[in-house]
Amino acid sequence: MDQAYSLAGYRYTGTLQWRFNAASVPAGLPVDEVLAIVQRAFDNVTDARNLCGRPDDVTASARYLGTTNAAACPERHFRNFSVVGFGPLDDGDLAFMCPWTYRDETRLLVTDIIINSNEQWALPLASCTGDQVMLEAVMTHEVGHAFGLDHVRQRRHPDLTMRPRIGPCDNGPSTLGLGDVLGLEELYGAATP
Repeated sequence: MDQAYSLAGYRYTGTLQWRFNAASVPAGLPVDEVLAIVQRAFDNVTDARNLCGRPDDVTASARYLGTTNAAACPERHFRNFSVVGFGPLDDGDLAFMCPWTYRDETRLLVTDIIINSNEQWALPLASCTGDQVMLEAVMTHEVGHAFGLDHVRQRRHPDLTMRPRIGPCDNGPSTLGLGDVLGLEELYGAATP
C-alpha cells in the first residue's frame, strides 16, 4: 500500500460550496449524467472512498448549490461559491483547479474547476473507447486539489489518485489510494483543528 502524499499548503476551513455551469457542457454529453459524475467525484474525496479498508475519518465537506451561468476560473473572482464547468484548455490539459485563498494563502475561499471542453470524455466505464478519458477519475483528482492535495510523482506512485497523468479508459483514480486518504486525514482528520 502506497502511503505517499503531497500537500499544496492550503485547506478549507468550512464547507466547499459549489455550483455547476450546466450550459458549458459540450454538445453530445448528457448534462444530468455529467453533473452526477461531478457530484460523485466530490463524494469520492469527502467520503474518503478507497479500497484500502480505511474508514472515513475525513471531515472535509462539500455542498452542491445548484446551477449557475458563471464561468469557471475567471480572471477575477468576486463570488462566494466555487464553480465547476467546461471550457477550452491547452492541449494535454484535461482539467484545471483555480484556487482563491485568503490573504494568509493557507485557507481557501473558493476553488473553481474547469474541465477541457475539447477532450473526448467517457462517462460510464463501459462506454469508454479509444483515447477517451474517464471524467470521474479526472474530476476526483481535481477535487483532491480543491481540498489541498498536490501531485505525487507518477513513476513512484502510479496507483494514487493524485498522480499527474492518466491513460485512456483508466477510472482507477476515482478511488483514493492509501496516500491520498492519509493526506486528507492530515488536513481534515477528526483531530485536525
